[in-house]
Amino acid sequence: MYANGRGVARDDAQAVQWYRKAAEQGDAVAQNNLGLMLAEGRGAAKDPAQAVQWFQRSAEQGEAAGQYSLGVMYATGRGVAEDVAQALRWFVAAAGQGHADAQFNAGMLYAEGGVVDRDMAQAAHWLEKAAEQGNAAAQSNLGVLYANGQGVPASDEKAARWLERAAQQGDALAQSNLASLYASGKGVERSPSQAYFWMLLAAGRDSSLAAKRDSMAQPLSAAERARTERQAAAWKAKPAP
Repeated sequence: MYANGRGVARDDAQAVQWYRKAAEQGDAVAQNNLGLMLAEGRGAAKDPAQAVQWFQRSAEQGEAAGQYSLGVMYATGRGVAEDVAQALRWFVAAAGQGHADAQFNAGMLYAEGGVVDRDMAQAAHWLEKAAEQGNAAAQSNLGVLYANGQGVPASDEKAARWLERAAQQGDALAQSNLASLYASGKGVERSPSQAYFWMLLAAGRDSSLAAKRDSMAQPLSAAERARTERQAAAWKAKPAP
């Protein structure tokens, strides 16, 4: 309540005090929360190394949030030596408990390979789990995997469906890729106006897409272009279901 300012004025120092009391008694949720406060420097001096210690204690008790937090620290080398293999270990542990962000991170590490073996089937598996929970970045990346047949059978229809869900949440990369599908008629009925609509939105978030936006406007009449621009101006992102 102190950390979120619910029922009382927000007081991070008080939050840290009470999280610490619970954490020292072995409460795994409090251990993770205390670690987050220390990692961010909220209510106490920033101390990533001490944060890692609390995340570790939380993670070893099976707390998914603690496992995810510990994975982030290993992945970024904050408070501990960077170790992608350890990051993946803890992301997978949290992912197995349904933690959407951990599922996304595990999927991306498997897709990127490098220190850990690249495994597109595992990447697709975890990205799909996260995507089903509404994670827009996972939906966007999963759409690309279906479009390219990486780790899953190629399917323009499934690619379009996942890209649409991410695009509706405001993911610029998904909007750009969905625009390309509408322009080519892959997985969706070809629609130059829909292609322009989604590229307008994508370019509004990423100025490097301006040239693609302008090229997708060319097949449209002036009236169609103006109507699509009005629709894009009125559009609002939808929260994950």
